[in-house]
Amino acid sequence: MQNEFRPCPVCGNSQKSRQVIIGELRPTFNFTKNKPPVFELVECRVCKTIYQTPLPSNEVFHEMYVDTIQFTSDTYVGERSKMVTEYFKTAAKSMMHKMQKDCGIKVLEIGSGLSWMCRAIKELDNKSYTIAQDITPECKDICTWVDKYVVGSCEDNFELLKSKGPYDIISLTHVIEHLSYPVDFLVLIVPLLSPEGILFITAPYQPVNWKNANNDIKMWQAWAYNHVPGHLQYLTQNSVNIISNITDLKVLAYDNSHEGGQAFELMLGK
Repeated sequence: MQNEFRPCPVCGNSQKSRQVIIGELRPTFNFTKNKPPVFELVECRVCKTIYQTPLPSNEVFHEMYVDTIQFTSDTYVGERSKMVTEYFKTAAKSMMHKMQKDCGIKVLEIGSGLSWMCRAIKELDNKSYTIAQDITPECKDICTWVDKYVVGSCEDNFELLKSKGPYDIISLTHVIEHLSYPVDFLVLIVPLLSPEGILFITAPYQPVNWKNANNDIKMWQAWAYNHVPGHLQYLTQNSVNIISNITDLKVLAYDNSHEGGQAFELMLGK
């Protein structure tokens, strides 16, 4: 049910006594078909993951991600586009260096949208193979640098994605915060990694200088990354360590200083 209290999406803790309620968040998305409830932002005392409860309904998810055109911002064109591509090229070079590979990379980009990682890889090595996945076809025809663009969920297309693998890089850039069951999803896709492959994750972290002891919900309400109910959880370093243990992947790199401390970058490998 939509109004049920949500267990921690990382460690599974379901005891309300082991959650810290930070405060209420009202939807920031302009819904026209649905009327979501007010959500609570809580911190799990067990693993320190910060997350939103309850989970939105399937109808709410559909209106946000399927019924709505998403990629209209100036972020995706012009000089800003070049800056974003350069960031992903730097990240790709770092991963290729860790794998000791300089060509022939196979990439799967999940929740890809405009497929920045695929684009970066193609600019570094045009012979690399790129496959992108998203639940809508909004960007399919735009991303000419993608060798195969799969429309639909990873779960529904798992055998197809598996047949194109294994992948040297599996990229989730600003995706994991949108997943209802992020750990289950990572467990699903980890087998698609090559033996030397790297799982690359970027996501919002938390408002700059936010202190849990203050329980200051106003900082979250004013935060540029406060997308309600789209952003379902914000992972901490403790969250990452638990995910590492569950997926049996090593933390190769973790940096929560991106965007002045508002976002993190994570690389996991076998």
